Amino acid sequence: MKPTGLGWVYGAFVELIELLFITFKLIFMPYANLQITFTEADYLLAQQDIINLMNKFPFAVNLTPKEKSSNLHLGPKTLMFVKKSLLFYTNKPLLHTGFLPLSEWQNDWDTMQRLDMLLAQVNILQEMLADTVMALRMENTTSALTFYKILKSAAQQNVPGTTDVLAELKVMLPGTFKNKKTPPTGAPNEPNP
Repeated sequence: MKPTGLGWVYGAFVELIELLFITFKLIFMPYANLQITFTEADYLLAQQDIINLMNKFPFAVNLTPKEKSSNLHLGPKTLMFVKKSLLFYTNKPLLHTGFLPLSEWQNDWDTMQRLDMLLAQVNILQEMLADTVMALRMENTTSALTFYKILKSAAQQNVPGTTDVLAELKVMLPGTFKNKKTPPTGAPNEPNP
């Protein structure tokens, strides 16, 4: 007997989503079935390392969006301009003034260079963490979809306690959308274009 009704369509839709997700995972995620060990103790140590690292930058500033947009337009040639200006200023003592101390400018330049190198390393770490979290989210979603399929099968076999769990998970199932609200009675229908 062939199943009929919306339940069958919904079940087929869920299976299609799961199949697409697994296919995507196999093609684009060669690291599927991650076996990562990152304990609570590892997390706490890493968190403390981040706190210790942040404490090394008590001078760090936090610019507002307005401050960021009102600063000079720092284009690609700006760093070369600054570097050359500092070089000429260093090599021309006659041009030194009291309001532009060479030692402060040199310190600002050296500090910026060091922090810029650290920023590049932090950005690499941030990307690695973001990619790993995304991969783990996909891994967890695949596991949840697999469990949902098992639960659905168990509910069809009338296994006690599965119907309520299935109903609760069904509303949270990825890719499901609530039905559009119908216009109130008496509201004018919009003509089809």
